[in-house]
Amino acid sequence: MSELRRNRIFDILRVSGRVNLLDLANELEISSETVRRDLKRMADEGVVEIVRGGATLPDVLREAAFQHCLNLNADLKRKIAAAAAALVNNGDTIMIGGGSTTCYLALALRDHRNLRVITNSVDAARILGSRGENEVHAVGGRLDDYLGSTVGVVAVENIRRYSAEKTFFSVGA
Repeated sequence: MSELRRNRIFDILRVSGRVNLLDLANELEISSETVRRDLKRMADEGVVEIVRGGATLPDVLREAAFQHCLNLNADLKRKIAAAAAALVNNGDTIMIGGGSTTCYLALALRDHRNLRVITNSVDAARILGSRGENEVHAVGGRLDDYLGSTVGVVAVENIRRYSAEKTFFSVGA
């Protein structure tokens, strides 16, 4: 396997967390059998995990993938977060979705007080739940460790129980 192709597969995985065998073959302009052999080699090295129809990052690298998302355009995400935080007043009830940009928002809100926060973001709950006498409601559901958020039918049902004055969601949401 060429190092260039291997790096391209790994880059795609870091961004998306999962690759589909046929999509990867089309994108790399190689046969699905070649992709299958490449993924097998990468799995033998512990770099990927083979799943039905494709591959994912192993658990140990998923955190690195989210870290990659946090670092990608970090300055721009901080600016977005600062602008969003300026819209929030102490005592507001807000809803925050998951994602790397909303993690920056949670950090930008650290000095706000008495917020009522509804979130499916594990990081936002942790960051805001430990400061400023905030009341944090972490929405239940299936934990998607790649996104760092709860997702699925249960999460949607739980979120419907709340209302907020302001909501903040990332593009992925």
